[in-house]
Amino acid sequence: MGRRKIGLRLWALLAALASCFLTLDGFGQAASTLALQSADFQILSPADGHPIGGLHYDEHRDRLGVITLTGVARYADGQHDTEHDVFVKEADPAAPLRMFSFAHEFSRADGSLMLSASANFSTGAAVCIDGRGGTSEVASKKLDFPPDTYAGAGVILNLQRALSGGAFSTIRFHAFSCASGPQIFAVQAEALTAKTWAYFPGDLTRIDVKPDFGWLSYVIAPFVPKMNAWFAPTSSGTIRFVGGEYARYYKGPVIILKLATDASPQSSSGASPAKSSNVN
Repeated sequence: MGRRKIGLRLWALLAALASCFLTLDGFGQAASTLALQSADFQILSPADGHPIGGLHYDEHRDRLGVITLTGVARYADGQHDTEHDVFVKEADPAAPLRMFSFAHEFSRADGSLMLSASANFSTGAAVCIDGRGGTSEVASKKLDFPPDTYAGAGVILNLQRALSGGAFSTIRFHAFSCASGPQIFAVQAEALTAKTWAYFPGDLTRIDVKPDFGWLSYVIAPFVPKMNAWFAPTSSGTIRFVGGEYARYYKGPVIILKLATDASPQSSSGASPAKSSNVN
């Protein structure tokens, strides 16, 4: 595998995981239960930690047990992102929720589409749209999704479920990505407990997420940009997602997501935009 091809695959995977940290709080311990009703996060600049936006997430359940998570992120400069994730229950009540579909749109301040990614995990249909060049470039493909494939909020759900089920050091699964077209990648996540984070109090668990290229992972590890998610225990004994640091989208600006405690996304999104670093 050539260096350029490895690089493209790395960025494609990191792009897939970028949107994964924009979401969840309060998954229950039961593997098939999603206990999120509403969650608010602040979006911070990694340059100085100042708020540059906010995100609100809602959960909807229908009478058939289908769960839809909808997240809307708004930035101080007017840009905004929208994500819709749909999960269905398996026949086995102890089984994890299965991801049915994923859709994430990144929009400019004027409302025009900048990027979008969507996938139907049942039919295999996947579509990626890139409008950054002035015209919309559409790439579509039919994929064979492994049962442990997640995207967006589903990745955090999978990590949080693993933590709720007991301590783990490393888990492996698959992630859907839009970069150089629709793709599926192997992912490895490592958990580090009793860690502290400047943006949330207490002893937390940090999960570092990276590509899983087998033995090649050791060779390319020093060149992979940092990407992590932070989790905290709750008074009820569950685990909740409290934030993370990642690229907003493929080769986009790095941002920090922090669970809002004393400030709402509405107030933080009005802050002046801070300078943020870019992943190249």
